[in-house]
Amino acid sequence: MVVLLRNRNRDWLADYVTSVPAILRGYGGEYLAVSKSVRRLEGAGNLPEIIALFSFPSLAKIEEFMSSDEYRPFRDLRQRNADADILIFEGGRTP
Repeated sequence: MVVLLRNRNRDWLADYVTSVPAILRGYGGEYLAVSKSVRRLEGAGNLPEIIALFSFPSLAKIEEFMSSDEYRPFRDLRQRNADADILIFEGGRTP
């Protein structure tokens, strides 16, 4: 899962960052990378303020996490305070 985040304000982040990692791990998720240092090499459109890359055991686990009762208040908090593009995809290695 890749999250491209653009904050409208930052007041919500401390609570989110403190609470969400444990919920995410409960669904087999792990943070692979998070950065505020985003540069464009190609393309157009608004740059995210934060980019995050996660690994989950399956697409189904991502969907369970995103719709879970535990995550719901934090999802609502994020949606009220930031714009996000959240992309999910099946992993695999290319030859």
